[in-house]
Amino acid sequence: MLGTRCEVAKCKASSAKRGKIKARKREAFKMTDLLKLFSGGGGISTALYGVIVSLILALVLVGWLYKGALGEIASLEASLQIARENTTTLKVAIDKQNNAIKALEVKATQVNTSAVDRIIIKDSSCEAELQGYKALFKELGKTKPP
Repeated sequence: MLGTRCEVAKCKASSAKRGKIKARKREAFKMTDLLKLFSGGGGISTALYGVIVSLILALVLVGWLYKGALGEIASLEASLQIARENTTTLKVAIDKQNNAIKALEVKATQVNTSAVDRIIIKDSSCEAELQGYKALFKELGKTKPP
């Protein structure tokens, strides 16, 4: 008879052990059922295999596209670097050319036109020509505004 406390505790412990064993058996049963589904025993396994294969193919496709994108990015970065180098080279060449143009710039100088006023005209045929030269010398004598 189960009268003592010790015997009741032993009974509860053995009952708990039996419960754990049953739970493990149920768990093992579920795992075996799951393995049976994947082993080709039912229609669900073919669908799962199809999904898995589709996902693997999708991953391969994404990896291939990613690899292509990385190659394109590297190519574009190289082109950008070359374009930057060309831009700096062209800027240096333009600066040199601008400095050369500034060095060749003609500086306006004052021309003394008083000698033109003292010319003696021999006849009236030379007077028009003389007036043209005077106007030309006066224009050349003007300084350019900055």
